[in-house]
Amino acid sequence: MNEDVKATINIKDLFADDNQYNIPVELPFSKTTVKMREMVTSDQKTFLKNITRLDDTDFIQRKIGILFNDLLENICQDLDIATMTLQDKLYLLLFLRSRLRGDNTELSVKCEKCDHPIKFQYSLDRFVKKVKDVADSVETPKTMSFNDSTIVIDAIMIKEEIESDTLLSDKEWVEAEEIGISELSNLMRVTASIKEITVPKGTVVMSDYHMKERYEMLMRMPMDMMTKIVEEISQLIKSMFDIMSDKIEIPCLRDTCDGKTKTEIQIGDEGFFIKSSSE
Repeated sequence: MNEDVKATINIKDLFADDNQYNIPVELPFSKTTVKMREMVTSDQKTFLKNITRLDDTDFIQRKIGILFNDLLENICQDLDIATMTLQDKLYLLLFLRSRLRGDNTELSVKCEKCDHPIKFQYSLDRFVKKVKDVADSVETPKTMSFNDSTIVIDAIMIKEEIESDTLLSDKEWVEAEEIGISELSNLMRVTASIKEITVPKGTVVMSDYHMKERYEMLMRMPMDMMTKIVEEISQLIKSMFDIMSDKIEIPCLRDTCDGKTKTEIQIGDEGFFIKSSSE
């Protein structure tokens, strides 16, 4: 009686293909393609180990964002995360999350009318579509004129985000978070969005300078010019960061209740952490 003979392979050959950079991902803002490999158990182990090392003195959200930068550089071939835009990074994380956990995630809110908990499925494709739609509709880089000056604005890069974070200590960021960080964040975004300014004396390329110097320049800018710039780029900044939230309406599942709850689905810069909050 003949029996099938199974071929044997070396244990080191198991899952070897998962370490190959054979997954192409087209980034919507830069219109470039990066090659990703599968995220393996050792990647997760390293990531979680680094998270557990964070202590109460760290501004946790910011530090986790940096850990995700490291993760993406590890699993993508020749990726320079510093020169990526925040939006391309978000798209890449959404892509990775979908491969690991699927396109749908289960969320819950309380019904505004009867206070009953409502569980519902949310598709990450909605966020992916928002990122692509904004990438197709937003004009970047954009040049605007002001009197005898021209200003070039563009999307914020990861290295500019990191440099903005270093302008304050961890303690100062935590205090700013407690009192309301939105105004400070907006100033940082305006600073990072300005890429080049040309005046009669010549042209200043902002990438040649640290974010602290760029921020100090912004503080010296005449208010009428500052106001004009903020007005011009506010819609650009808004459209860029609107992709991080999605407002939907969830009907109550109880037969005896006709309540509908307005909910904002939020996705952080980290891409993996999604939450819902009733308005």
